[in-house]
Amino acid sequence: MGELAVLMARVQKRVNAVVVFVVPNGVPEKWEETDLWRNAAQIPGVRVLKDVGGKEAAVLARSLPAKRCSMARTEHCSLAAA
Repeated sequence: MGELAVLMARVQKRVNAVVVFVVPNGVPEKWEETDLWRNAAQIPGVRVLKDVGGKEAAVLARSLPAKRCSMARTEHCSLAAA
């Protein structure tokens, strides 16, 4: 999230970002609301959403051309940039 915070500070209001946390089915309520979630929510210009079951992440992965998309994954989130 540190790199995203730096980037968003540089582009100031010219870019809006959405950080989507994939929430597996069957986990406790608010499972996704970790320090990473809270850090993302504090970055100006960033909207934080949850994706229950990973449905939106799957659509995103199929819709972005591989040549124009880079993805990074951790245990709790994926990052895609076109």
